[in-house]
Amino acid sequence: MKTCSTCLHVLADHTPCDSCLDPPNTNGSFPYNNYVEATREKIYAERHRQELAGRNIVLGREGEHEINANWTLERTRKELSQRCEDVGGVSWRKGDSIIVDKQFDAAYTIVFKEDKLTEIYRENPNRGVPKHLWWHREGPL
Repeated sequence: MKTCSTCLHVLADHTPCDSCLDPPNTNGSFPYNNYVEATREKIYAERHRQELAGRNIVLGREGEHEINANWTLERTRKELSQRCEDVGGVSWRKGDSIIVDKQFDAAYTIVFKEDKLTEIYRENPNRGVPKHLWWHREGPL
């Protein structure tokens, strides 16, 4: 599988993706007209750069619970509280952290220091996944 630096599933700006897959080749494969070679590490580094610049961080697979690295603890708490109420899950504040339990996906501990997002931990005890560092301000994992 090709890894593209403008991958639809990773980067927020899809402008370079216009007509990348159009039209399909006669054998049914895609031409990847705008394909730019990239490693997984480069893609994660670019996504992390965008997250620090203001792109939302999506908690889990569904894309319903999002936070922003530039939000304060209080704004993050309010946003997650509203989102959990709208689509499910529960969130609460615990000291300088916010806990989000998405019930069917995983639980997240969002850690702030001096009112700045510094780390996100993820765990899924139902599937035997222990708590582990999932995101941190210093760079991609």
